[in-house]
Amino acid sequence: MKQFNTPTRSCSPTRVKRKIRITATKLLEIKNIFDTCIEEIKKRFVLVDTLTSGNASKDEIAASEDILRFQLVSVDSIFDLYIHQIFSYGIKKIFNEEWEKTNIYNNINISLPIVENILLNPEDISWIENIIDGFKAKDTFMCADNLVGALNAIGIKFNDVATSLGYATPQVLKEKINEIYNRRTSIVHYADINITTKTKNTITKALIEDYIDIIEKVCGQIYNEITNKDANS
Repeated sequence: MKQFNTPTRSCSPTRVKRKIRITATKLLEIKNIFDTCIEEIKKRFVLVDTLTSGNASKDEIAASEDILRFQLVSVDSIFDLYIHQIFSYGIKKIFNEEWEKTNIYNNINISLPIVENILLNPEDISWIENIIDGFKAKDTFMCADNLVGALNAIGIKFNDVATSLGYATPQVLKEKINEIYNRRTSIVHYADINITTKTKNTITKALIEDYIDIIEKVCGQIYNEITNKDANS
């Protein structure tokens, strides 16, 4: 019987796959930064009360109102920072396979220059941080739709946040968040001037206290949702 010699195939050693993990900022640290900033913003109410006590002059009242505007811009800014940090925390949790992957996570695009850098520098994992930081860097999370998108990306349901806070519908909370954002935009970009009357919009301490309370409760509930998610992962 004729025998056939089977050519021997050369094989290279199998590369051991190594799961890359990245360190996420501690959730409590993110919350503590937010809480500290909120308390600093609230302290400015002392100045508002001082300027409006007794027979306050027109200039003193105007100055107190500008402080209130500063507080509104500040609270929305720390809200934006908080959600960016929460988003980064969640994406890292998903990458580390501690949380389930979301559709948004699965569709994050990676540019070719980053791919080239990965291939040339396999031990350098800074590219992961760059992708996360760049994915939503240009978005503001102060408006409701972008906030909802950021939470969806990490598997947190905005509806659950709204329900837990006692809102009749998620839309009611969205409208409140957008109200705060729109007023912040009016202050930052239009000096809070009403185009029709050519005067500054009315602002009160009670309004700013309400806005701060809303943002504080929303961020607190998001923290609770993520704490529960971590506990069940």
